[in-house]
Amino acid sequence: MTPNEILSLDALQLSTALNAKEVSCVEVMEATLERIDQVNGKHKAIIQLRDSTELIALARKADEIPRKGWLHGIPIAIKDLSNVKGIPTSVGGSPLFKDFVPGFSDAFVENIEHSGKLVCVVVSFSMGLT
Repeated sequence: MTPNEILSLDALQLSTALNAKEVSCVEVMEATLERIDQVNGKHKAIIQLRDSTELIALARKADEIPRKGWLHGIPIAIKDLSNVKGIPTSVGGSPLFKDFVPGFSDAFVENIEHSGKLVCVVVSFSMGLT
């Protein structure tokens, strides 16, 4: 499957393809990272992206273990209002949290990660503060 074909699938179709081993978690992650590289310069939606080597390693691990649910191995984005361990957050652009790097993930983020989803980015959210 080409990167464009992978990214044209909805979540259920992608999950089915992963389950049938028609595509791997690594291929999905590579396609996702390629698309982010292509469009984020213009749209600027992604403000923090985990290291691509780390993300590919996470995807490889997801390929090697039994699937934990229908979204297992699918990259997911987290809003900048939430803490993801080791990924800088500004909590929606608040100057109070400039340069804040949490040493923990919020409980729901941990649940997402434990269920096999691959948290790869933090996307922008603005509270209107300047």
